Amino acid sequence: APLYHPGPAAYRPGGAAAGDVSPGEGRKGFMDGPRRTRWLSRLGDSLKELLWPLGRFCILCGVAIRSQSLCPQCLANLKACALPLAHQHPGMTAADGLCAAFAYEDAAKRLVWELKFGAWEEAGVVLGWHMSWAVRARGWEADLITWVPMPQKRRRERGMDHARCLAEQLARALELPCAGLLARRDEDAVPQHTLSRAERLRHARDAFCPAMDAPSPEGLRVLLVDDVLTTGATAADCVRELQAMGAAQVLVAVACRAMYDDDEG
Repeated sequence: APLYHPGPAAYRPGGAAAGDVSPGEGRKGFMDGPRRTRWLSRLGDSLKELLWPLGRFCILCGVAIRSQSLCPQCLANLKACALPLAHQHPGMTAADGLCAAFAYEDAAKRLVWELKFGAWEEAGVVLGWHMSWAVRARGWEADLITWVPMPQKRRRERGMDHARCLAEQLARALELPCAGLLARRDEDAVPQHTLSRAERLRHARDAFCPAMDAPSPEGLRVLLVDDVLTTGATAADCVRELQAMGAAQVLVAVACRAMYDDDEG
């Protein structure tokens, strides 16, 4: 049986047709229109209070949250990282600027690992958004964003190119175009996090070349993106290649800054 019955007036000779019953007529035995609206509104608020926190969880610790991607505790663990100028960083003398959103530790390190080895794009969204604030804080202006590419084989194994994900999120936040300008010369390159500092410096030399069908960066201010900067060898080789391709300026933005004894490249 339907929840609402129009009442006997709708069936009396000369009475209103069933479809013409005025709002609330015949309902008073159950609940009139305004009362029902208020009741449904309160019910909706109660259900929202009960169910909404269960709709999202912190991507690091799993605690139920109402918005964003991180709980307040994990967000507090992200530590701002102040980098020295590019000319003061060993291996990064060629870059026109260098910045990082976070120090490579605690929650920031876990976000990088979730993105890099877990292909969790939401971690890239969080890191890319904070990278955009680091770039804005330095007053940088760029014409094009690109990224440090990874070998195709490793990209297929991991399911995504994490540096590209960061570049695309940063481009979205800064409202700038994003394009792949570089490619790996050696598609069987050894992962940087498995190498010592000396091996990284030696391994990164001449590791990149212009990507096939890449747009020309000649005369443009290019913002190069990567996940973690340690020795700077990989980013520096990319900077030199972009400058050889004609870029007027090459700035480097990374999600995290690590020390030489950390385990990323």
